[in-house]
Amino acid sequence: MNSSYVSFYNDEHYIYCVESFMPLDVYFKNLKICRSQDYVIMLEKNYDPVLYFHRSDINNNYIEEYKNNSFMISKNDNNGDEKCPYKGNITWYSIVYNKEIEEKAGWSYNKPPEYIKTIENLMAFYNNKIDVFYKGNKISISDVLNKILCVE
Repeated sequence: MNSSYVSFYNDEHYIYCVESFMPLDVYFKNLKICRSQDYVIMLEKNYDPVLYFHRSDINNNYIEEYKNNSFMISKNDNNGDEKCPYKGNITWYSIVYNKEIEEKAGWSYNKPPEYIKTIENLMAFYNNKIDVFYKGNKISISDVLNKILCVE
């Protein structure tokens, strides 16, 4: 069973979320960083679909909070924190494995606005940093979305 809803919509922007219970394994290179069957797929105007995972499903032995805010993708708030105008302040995470650091590979919104609370404290990763598998087969995030929205 999946549930979906529009979290935000106006003439200029939209955010649509779908909760899914289809089991996925997520890898960074050859390292399994997540196994989940309870996550959110976010569709946002001008962006590819993104998977948001519960932190309890993520192998936190390889995840570190990123402390340097020199790489900005969004407007800053008055405290200098990175902020999305629709989802709030961003907390960045790096993946650390075999002395290699993939900086800012993931992020979360710890206190998003009320209309997007479904992603509160969930973590997402850049699609080009991860490989997603369903039943042992690599699958694109768009195909994950297609599978959960359609009954096979």
